[in-house]
Amino acid sequence: MLIYGYQSNGYRGGLVPIELAKSNHELTILGLSSAKQRDLKVLLRSFLPSLPKATVQLPHLSTIEEMAAPLALALLAYEKHILELQAPSVLCFGPLGLGGVLKATPSLRDIPSLCKRQGIGLVLIGRSTQLPDAIEGIQFHECDTLDEAGSHLCKYCVLHQGEQMHFSETDDATETRDDPFVNIIGLKQAKQALIYAAAGNLPILLYGPPGAGKSLLLSRIASLLPSPGSEIKQELSALHGHRIERRPSFSIDVGMRQADLYRGIIPSLCKAHEGVLIVDELSHQKPNIRTTLTSVMDVQAFGGYPLRTLVASATNACPCANLGSLDRICRCSELQIDAFWAKLGHPLIDRFAIAIAVTSENLLTSEVTTTSIDNERIETVRALHMHRSEQEILGLLPLYTKVAGSTQQSFRRSYLCCKVARTIADFEGKESVTQAIMEEAMQLYLLPEDRHYH
Repeated sequence: MLIYGYQSNGYRGGLVPIELAKSNHELTILGLSSAKQRDLKVLLRSFLPSLPKATVQLPHLSTIEEMAAPLALALLAYEKHILELQAPSVLCFGPLGLGGVLKATPSLRDIPSLCKRQGIGLVLIGRSTQLPDAIEGIQFHECDTLDEAGSHLCKYCVLHQGEQMHFSETDDATETRDDPFVNIIGLKQAKQALIYAAAGNLPILLYGPPGAGKSLLLSRIASLLPSPGSEIKQELSALHGHRIERRPSFSIDVGMRQADLYRGIIPSLCKAHEGVLIVDELSHQKPNIRTTLTSVMDVQAFGGYPLRTLVASATNACPCANLGSLDRICRCSELQIDAFWAKLGHPLIDRFAIAIAVTSENLLTSEVTTTSIDNERIETVRALHMHRSEQEILGLLPLYTKVAGSTQQSFRRSYLCCKVARTIADFEGKESVTQAIMEEAMQLYLLPEDRHYH
């Protein structure tokens, strides 16, 4: 069985599986910063006799408030070998206080529909939470403490052991029409670039000052990917050890070591296979992490397992991080900016198909509109690119040479630009790549040295 938590994202949210693997070392929580790990362990030790030796993977943007309760319940179930039972999945939702008190949550929001789609049979929540109307196949239990939640979990697993998990194959029609960029004002070019990256499975790099929206944009890219087909679902389920219905997302958090990426029987990094690999704060990542990323983008494998994934990354643009800011002055010289990008490594930067600036915008003049997302078109373009040969892309090099003129880059850079141009043409439903499309593709890869900030 599997225990889920709930991660909010604006007025909506998503379910997060708590994946545990046996370890010979102390409890390791991947995906969280060292400070968050420390605070979470302090909270867990306030009511758990001891922390088991295990490794757990959490999303990069997880909060302690949302993940503490499901993680603690999963640890209790892990020690009692409940996770080994065949039973429908369970969701634990609500803030966790000292001593293991499970607090009430204001409302269940979109949780009932999420549980129905994911095959969850039991929802454990804090006392005094406003319960929804009865939903077929889903039980709701109010609990005062985590121990009480653990007791309900044991009874549920014993009663429902061996039952099959029932998944809803159809999503809410409203969800497929939702704007993945809801609550993100402006940034029109960056949003369009993310759509192209999702359609063509093109590695993308966003750079700019803090607060410009880079991390927020990266958090939405997984929503742009189409649902996986049955064969990919089987492959993903084998890698993850449980049934997977949607394309996964894996984040390399700042401070992660290369050993963290290898943890587990199947390396944890491979959880990004056929999904999204998010690498925020690229300039603060360890050098061997950046080297690993370069290798993954080339060979599409890691630790002997396949790793075909969309790499989405973000970084500051200069040492002081103010380059591109509206309200802070960048005093870095051009030499310092060049040295900053040289430290990131030309081999890595050269492997991104798209690299664009995300600069601060005046929110009073930015467009507040719903982004038009053609999900069917994205899926169609991805299918086209799976069957396109390398020769088709190479056939665009003469046009690239004509447009680039004296500004030609490396062969890899030229090839990737042609690939972006082919993606744009496919997305627009055009049979051939025109000069205007090639020029647009070239504008989607501009580094600070090309933008003339100073």
